[in-house]
Amino acid sequence: MTLSCIHFDEGCSGCSLNKSLDNPPIIQEANHFFNSEFNYTLPFLKGNLSGWRKRVKLAVRGTCKKPIIGLFKERSHDALDIASCQMHDLRINEAVARVKEWILKEGIEPYSESGYGLLRYIQLMVEENTGEIQLTLVLNSQDLPNLDSLKGGWHSLWVNFNTLKTNTIFSNGWQKVEGKDWLYETINQKIFPLSPSYFSQSNPRVYEKAVQDIYDNVAGTHALEFYGGVGTIGLSLVDKLSSLVITEINEEAKEGFLIAKNQLMKTDQKKVEFTVLDANKGASILQGKDLVIVDPPRKGLAPQLLVNLFESKDLKTLVYLSCGFDSFKRDSLLIKKGGFDLAFAKSYLFFPGTNHIETLAIFKR
Repeated sequence: MTLSCIHFDEGCSGCSLNKSLDNPPIIQEANHFFNSEFNYTLPFLKGNLSGWRKRVKLAVRGTCKKPIIGLFKERSHDALDIASCQMHDLRINEAVARVKEWILKEGIEPYSESGYGLLRYIQLMVEENTGEIQLTLVLNSQDLPNLDSLKGGWHSLWVNFNTLKTNTIFSNGWQKVEGKDWLYETINQKIFPLSPSYFSQSNPRVYEKAVQDIYDNVAGTHALEFYGGVGTIGLSLVDKLSSLVITEINEEAKEGFLIAKNQLMKTDQKKVEFTVLDANKGASILQGKDLVIVDPPRKGLAPQLLVNLFESKDLKTLVYLSCGFDSFKRDSLLIKKGGFDLAFAKSYLFFPGTNHIETLAIFKR
């Protein structure tokens, strides 16, 4: 597929490829790596090549009379309006247009890199079952502007108060203005609640395929998941397990986990617990766990976690879902050196338009 998008030629940083979207160059690199290091032929799965993005954070810049809502150009702080982005679910682009109308009507001043201006970012999330949009406004203020003309018709409207002079998008200050408390996402017939502060996948349908592949290719008795979020991977496996511990460093995720847990069958609810934990400090709870699941950030596995995994006498199966291929290459070679063999692997195109893949690998010893 070739991308015919006006924003690509304008310098949009969202897409790095405009040709061969279904076969990015990194696939060749990944194939070579798996062939040479593991003697393994790597399958590749792609989903929709446009309209796939269901969650997006966009910068708000420009002026109150000519607002810009979009992404920064590559290696710059110059914002580019991406009103016609082909990767966005169409409902996201429609929602952006509505936010612009509110900015123009109320004279809302967009943020500037000098630290002035009110509206810094917006986040938009689609609830696929209803088609409704959850909107978050990130404000450079502790006070609400006039939101009357913006209210109504949303799944929910949230505000994040962020007056920090940093590049961090969200602060810890949240307020729901109207609408529902939770946005629900269905992954493999299980329903997971999401708050605007939680991490969630931008391409949930391809992510769902990866979770299904994990389900189809693992067996275990006592499981432990690191970097677990609200438990979308672990809870999808629970009917195959005798026990499951999900760990996550963000303690806010526990509330969403408990809601998801309470929708399980009573027998499965009894198997599951949640622990707020830094992945580096999981040595004590590895005892007795024969299956470990990891879904780390792009930098890969915490160094001490790798040591703890290698020292575990009970661990038989390690499931690694990677969102950074460079870190995965490093970690997988260490895992191989640590006595694990590759039993299954697959790559997924989560972000069409980029030279990026997610990689699932299941190791056994």
